[in-house]
Amino acid sequence: MKYNSNRTIKNLLFLTFLFTLSYVNAQIKGVVTDSITKEPLGYISVFYDGTTTGAMTNDKGEFSIASKSGQREISFSAIGYITKVVKIGPNTKTLK
Repeated sequence: MKYNSNRTIKNLLFLTFLFTLSYVNAQIKGVVTDSITKEPLGYISVFYDGTTTGAMTNDKGEFSIASKSGQREISFSAIGYITKVVKIGPNTKTLK
């Protein structure tokens, strides 16, 4: 059997592309709002509960955090607000 290095390289690049594509799509997105005024809240910390993996909302209250296998709760916290913990399912893509 003849070894074909071009084919091997193409296969590795394709597999890398597929892995990157699946990682990019594995996001949980949402908008954090004040429970009373319903106004978007900027600069809120968004973390998987009990970890340091997280993100921060932008000035419009929007966030996007990479899905993490085995994690079932996301915490939202900021000074002056009560920390909120939200349960998520394995197929959660959007939080409202």
